[in-house]
Parts: sequence; C-alpha cells; structure tokens
Amino acid sequence: MNEEERYEKILNPNITDFKFDKKVGKLVNPYNMDNGKRSSIYLYSLVIGHLWIIDLISHNGYGEYLSEIISYAESNSSNLVEWMLTDKEAKEISDILEIYGLKFEKKIIKGLNVKNYKSEFEGLKTKDHPYNVLSRYFHLIKKGYSKHINNFFEEELSFEENLTDHCSIINATYLPLTMTGYEQTVIDSMSDNIKEILIEESLCSVEYQELRYYPKNVGVIPYISVITEHVSKYWENYSDNEQVLLSKFIYSLRILSELNISLIGVNGILSSMSTRVLFDNYWQSKYLIENNEVEKYKNYALDRLRLHILKRTGREDIKDIDILRVASENNLIAPIPINGDYFTKSVREICIQLGLKNDYDKFYEYNSEFIHSSLTAVLSGLMTECSNPEHNFHLTINPSASRYIDAMPHIIDIINMHIELINGYIGEDIFEKFSLEELYFQTRSEFLQYMQEIHNEFSSSE
Repeated sequence: MNEEERYEKILNPNITDFKFDKKVGKLVNPYNMDNGKRSSIYLYSLVIGHLWIIDLISHNGYGEYLSEIISYAESNSSNLVEWMLTDKEAKEISDILEIYGLKFEKKIIKGLNVKNYKSEFEGLKTKDHPYNVLSRYFHLIKKGYSKHINNFFEEELSFEENLTDHCSIINATYLPLTMTGYEQTVIDSMSDNIKEILIEESLCSVEYQELRYYPKNVGVIPYISVITEHVSKYWENYSDNEQVLLSKFIYSLRILSELNISLIGVNGILSSMSTRVLFDNYWQSKYLIENNEVEKYKNYALDRLRLHILKRTGREDIKDIDILRVASENNLIAPIPINGDYFTKSVREICIQLGLKNDYDKFYEYNSEFIHSSLTAVLSGLMTECSNPEHNFHLTINPSASRYIDAMPHIIDIINMHIELINGYIGEDIFEKFSLEELYFQTRSEFLQYMQEIHNEFSSSE
C-alpha cells in the first residue's frame, strides 16, 4: 500500500478496518500510525499552536515567505506556537508577512470553527504528513536541533519534499522531547482563555448523513397487503404442508412490511436484526422441503405452542371446567416435548448441507451480532466517525441511523430466494420477485422530489 492509499484509509476509514487496541482500550484505525494514543481530548497543543502558519501554507504553498519565517524562528529560538508568541514577536512576524502581501492572523480565538480547517487538521494530526512534520520541526528549532536536521536536507529538493523525505530523521530527533517533559511544558504554557477556547471546540460532532433507502409509494407495503389478502382468501385451497410454508413466507413479508413503516426501520438496527430472522425463515423452509419434514415440523410447532400457552397462563389459573374439557379433547394438556429447537444441528452445518454456505457467510454471522446485542452490533449500529477535525480519528455516537448498516439489498435478496422456493414448491409462479430499485429511492433528493410531486398533485385536486 502506497502513501496515497494509506492517507485515503485514514481520511475515509471503514469500520471493518478498525482494530481493538488493548493498551488504549478502544478501536483504532491501523492505517493511522498515531491512532490517538495521547491523552488530550482536543488535538494536541503541540500542533494546534501552528494552525496559523499551516493555514498560510494551505492557501499560499511553501513559498519564500516560509523561509523567512523559519529564519526568524531560528534567530529567536522560537517554536512559533501561537499562544507562546509575545506581542513583539507577533508584530515582527506580521511585518515579514506583509512584505509578501500576507497577513498574520491568530486562529485560537473566540468563535474558532475547527470545521473551517478540516484539511489542515487532517494533515497536522497525521504522522509523516508535511504539516505534522513541520510542526515538530518548529519545536526542534526551539531546542536548537534544527541545524542537525538541515544537514540532511538536499538542495535539489523543495522544503516540502525535504520534510517528506526526511520525516523519519525529524521524528527520531523529536523523540527525546517527548521523554523529557517538553510537550507538557508547551501544554502548561496555555492560558486559561486558550484552554477554554480549545475545550469549547473539543466536543465531538457528527456530519449530517443521508439515509440510504426511502420507500417509493410506501415501499413494499401495498404489494405485501395484496399478497396477504390473496393467501388469506384462498387459504383452504392449500394443503396442510403448503399452509405451513406459506405461513412462514407471509411471516417474512410481515416483517418487511413493518420495517417499511419507518425510515429508521428500513435503514437502522432493526433491518439488520430482521435480515438474520428472514434468512432463518428461508433456510428452515428449504430444509423442511428438501428433507420432507414439513408435517413433522408442524406437529413439533403445535407442541411448542401448547407449552407456551401453559407457561403463560398456568393451570392454576384455569377454573372453568369447560376450558379443561376443551383442552383435554384437543390434546392441549398432553405431555409436551422439552426440546427447545426443532433444528438440532448448527445453522452452519445445515446451510452447508443445503448448499447455502456462501449465503450463511453473507447473511447470518454479522446479522446475528444484532440478535445477541453484541458490542460489534452496538458499534456498527450506533457509531460513526467524529467529524470534529480537531480530534484524532475516532468514533462517536451517531444521533441518527448508522452509516454502517446497509441491510435492504440483502433483505430483498433473501425475500426473492424465499419467493423462488415457494413458487417451486407449489409448482406455480404465484408470487413475483421484488426489485430494490423499483421499491426504494436511494437518494434523499429523489425522495423529496417524489414527495413534492405527491403534495402538488394533492393540492391541485382540492
């Protein structure tokens, strides 16, 4: 992986890339060499103090003015940290910049909006990025080590190229500063006013993120209603085994229908939980068909139902002799099997037997995390990258739907597999497959345009 690819992994992290670091007790991005292992909640004052000059570089490049500023820092043994500059130094730096038509501006002031400096912060907090290396270079100037560094710089290279090519030397030279308390000295030099400003800007923030799926015309609900009504009317025309399989299929459709009542349902945690349930329902039906166990399964399910009735009501609650007689005649109080699951083999074994191993890997394991409320599900369902550029690549709670959950394509795939299974069993294409594109908008703008058209149509009819 080259540097460009690594920076892409840092700036646009994927939840699957994060690893749990036991030393710091949190998930970290392995492509970020620093990984936020220092203690400060806001970006370390060692780099934020140089935001003023990084902002100049961001807009004007590494020009001659920068050479003048570096020479000034060396002459005055200054690290150029913003709050450590005296009024005299600030005036002299301002005079230097004016020669080049530039202006010295302090950045750490009331009203600082760190989101205006996103790219600058991304560079400052990324190890080996020229911005980060330059910040360390200024601290080395303060300690008198810059001349040692300059011996390695190559004349044919630009200053930026020298920073990049010799960052390992600068970092190695800087290391003793971290061990001798220099960093804490810089932090301690902050005034209460500076600390207050940084604390105000240190809160985590989350960028607005559009939901992934927006139902068209209430999504699948009308179609599912038609299917349910049709099956309900012709229920007696189906055999006992067909009724078992159809009821399981309708159960899956009902879950999908209920998800579509809410945008959060379609895009949130419940959609991942439902994916696992829908896949369970599908592979169970396939197993029952291929092993000719539909009737056996039905009898088992009725026994389980009797057990649940007794557990929920308790025989001591039944005082009416007629109820006991009806229960006896219908075998409701006969001995009940205690086995809690009809499918005694592991789901993985059964799926391998059914030729569904790839589907198991795709639909079952990850979504099972949501069924069991594991930390994996919690992180996937709640977390997103903190958008405060001052912070060092970490996750925070997303107040809306998670950006990591993308269940609807899988749900539609499973439903279509189930439709194909049922049609094949009955011997007739009585159910049409679903289309994700036909049922859902996949951008908010399309959804809003559609809703506006509905509103206009309704208004014109009044």
